[in-house]
Amino acid sequence: MSTDAIVVLKDEHKEIRALFGDFQGAGSNATVTKGKVAAKIIENVTHHMDEEENDWLPKVRKGVSRGELQEIGARILEARKTAPRSPAQPGALKKVVDAVMS
Repeated sequence: MSTDAIVVLKDEHKEIRALFGDFQGAGSNATVTKGKVAAKIIENVTHHMDEEENDWLPKVRKGVSRGELQEIGARILEARKTAPRSPAQPGALKKVVDAVMS
C-alpha cells in the first residue's frame, strides 16, 4: 500500500464510491442491506473527516500561508457554484479538483 497522500485519499474515495454504488444497486425493498451499507458509509466518511481535520489540515495550515489559504478557500467557494451534486455524475471529482487547482 502506498503512503503517498494523494493515493491514500483516492483509495478512500474509491471505497466510499463503491459503498454508494452498493447502496444504489440494492433493490428498493433491500432495507436491511441499505441499512448496513449506510452504516459503513457513515463510519467511513466520519473517519475520513476526522483524519483530515485532526491530521492533514493542521499540517496544511503549518505549510501554507494565510493568504494562500484564503485564495484556495475563495476558489473552493467559486467551484461549489458549478460543482456536480451527485457522485454518479461522470468526472465529478476531476471537475472539482480542476476548478480548485486552476
